[in-house]
Amino acid sequence: MTKEELYASMDYVNHSREKRKAMASLMIANPKLFRPLMEIVFEINNPISCKASWVLEYSVKNNLTYILPHIGFFCDNISRVELDAAVRPMAKICEMLIKAYFLKNENETQAVLTARHLE
Repeated sequence: MTKEELYASMDYVNHSREKRKAMASLMIANPKLFRPLMEIVFEINNPISCKASWVLEYSVKNNLTYILPHIGFFCDNISRVELDAAVRPMAKICEMLIKAYFLKNENETQAVLTARHLE
């Protein structure tokens, strides 16, 4: 699936759990799509970016490690998110990352996140 096809498929996503779950399942089955999904998330003032944010949050909630290869891109661009419907999912992802980072048990998130990411 190309970025354009992924973008078009976001039209079918709405706030319902079923639609978000279906799209997240597609993402989990194709981890290569996480970068294009994140590029859509960070398209400023684009209503589709909100839908992409919902899918990203639902996917990351399922397995946090999917975002780790793209953590630099995520941290570099998160400050660009302005639409309210996209801010909340991004905040939830940050919360998941912080909770994983501060767990007492060693985990992959602790190995990947650096001081630059935590700023």
